[in-house]
Amino acid sequence: LLLEDKRVWALHSSGIFSCKSFFDYIIDNPQIPQFPFCKKVWKACASFKVKVFMWALVHGRILTNDTLQKMRPNRFLNLQWCILCCKSWESVDHLFLHCLLALILWHRLFSVGNVMWVAPKRSAHMLLVDFRTFGGAKRAKIL
Repeated sequence: LLLEDKRVWALHSSGIFSCKSFFDYIIDNPQIPQFPFCKKVWKACASFKVKVFMWALVHGRILTNDTLQKMRPNRFLNLQWCILCCKSWESVDHLFLHCLLALILWHRLFSVGNVMWVAPKRSAHMLLVDFRTFGGAKRAKIL
């Protein structure tokens, strides 16, 4: 008697893979090493697209000139070219934190909540910011 092979996803009762069951398993399983902000990204009150973008941002997976250069080292890209400020190389941390336009945007955002802020070294460190300091106002809920 021959039995047919069949793929079954053991993490869900239906046996069918779902991203939700996979993320729940990763977050709730203490044996899996997690980067320090994992729960903060996936448990955030935001759309799935925003969560995926944040995950990619803190892992340095956003396609900027420096990451493209690492993927294709035989092709030359001008690393000294930030598309926003034209003054520094385009990296994830520069584009979202250290670029002059990004700094102006962050300063305006935090000045709305009367919060003193210094740009962190890495984008992942932005997840350490406590946005509850903005209070219970409508603007805080948008953030």
